[in-house]
Amino acid sequence: MNREQYLKRLETCLDTLSTEERSSALLYYVDYFEDAGADAEQEVIAQLGDPRQLADRILEENDQSPSAGRWRQWLAAAAQKWGSHRRRRSERCVSKSPHKRERLRIAGFCILFVLSAWLLLCGVVVVILSLTLFSTGPMGALFYLGLGLFVSGGALLALSALSGRLPRPRKRNTPPAGRQTAEEVTAHGR
Repeated sequence: MNREQYLKRLETCLDTLSTEERSSALLYYVDYFEDAGADAEQEVIAQLGDPRQLADRILEENDQSPSAGRWRQWLAAAAQKWGSHRRRRSERCVSKSPHKRERLRIAGFCILFVLSAWLLLCGVVVVILSLTLFSTGPMGALFYLGLGLFVSGGALLALSALSGRLPRPRKRNTPPAGRQTAEEVTAHGR
């Protein structure tokens, strides 16, 4: 191991330190190597010992856990590996079934549509029943009338929101409404 490799490994072991503290520590050891000279490089490396142990001592001096750097490196490697695994998995799923998301969206739309229509029907039935209850007790009839109107209104609101999300067929090469294509203009002699 030479001087650059040693300092590079030391820098990676000190990644939990702030940028200023890390650069200060690295600058100290760069100066240490320069003071010893190029001939004594291996002696300095032997004297300083393993870069991980040196980094542990530096972290302890800065009131940080020596193992924190290793955990951070491990977590970063695990996150990178997991991210690439998920990316490959999603690419595999997309390549197998490009319309799967669209089918799920349509199925969800159908379920919500049926549920909203059922609520609308229930609301209308409750309104009709509340009108028959006016002769027996006006307070109960008003309660059921309000409940029926509330449920019907919510169902209508849900249906109107769903109608804006309907998948629309895409038009291909058709001019906007009211405009003629170049062929139609020349055919009519305009």
